[in-house]
Amino acid sequence: MGTLIGVCSRLGLLDQNGQLPGLGRALGADACAAMAGAALGTSTVTSYIESAAGAEEGGRTGLTALTVSACFLAALCLHPLLRAIPAEATAPALVIVGVLMMQSATELDLRDFAKAVPCVLIMLLMPLTFSISEGLAIGFVAYAAFALGAGHARELSLTSWLLAVLFLAHLLLR
Repeated sequence: MGTLIGVCSRLGLLDQNGQLPGLGRALGADACAAMAGAALGTSTVTSYIESAAGAEEGGRTGLTALTVSACFLAALCLHPLLRAIPAEATAPALVIVGVLMMQSATELDLRDFAKAVPCVLIMLLMPLTFSISEGLAIGFVAYAAFALGAGHARELSLTSWLLAVLFLAHLLLR
């Protein structure tokens, strides 16, 4: 969901409150794609932050996705030739994707310490733990802890508290 909101934010599709109109339909399409991918035995089919690269270049209608799909099909035929390209040659593309991902961080209010620390922890711990879910888990727990410590406990929803407790249990009992 975070990726979907991030990409839609880059596209300027969010309303003035930062909400995505038609979020249910977008999540439904994402869920259907994930189920179809699982049924076909592929890796997870979902929205990826790399989609921001296509959106950044003007992709809006799905033609970008079809073009990328055609390139992947061509790559299957050219696989022996493409294996000659060293993995290090892909580093510049990954740096560009990383920069696109970090551009959304400029919208974070880093002056509010109770909100800044969990955000920074998530961004640091995802790559350091090699796990998106672990980074998010620690971030949720830290967010609840800092909200409690800053006297903003009532601002968090019941869902936020429930997730924080479940993630804390996961982190302590594994």
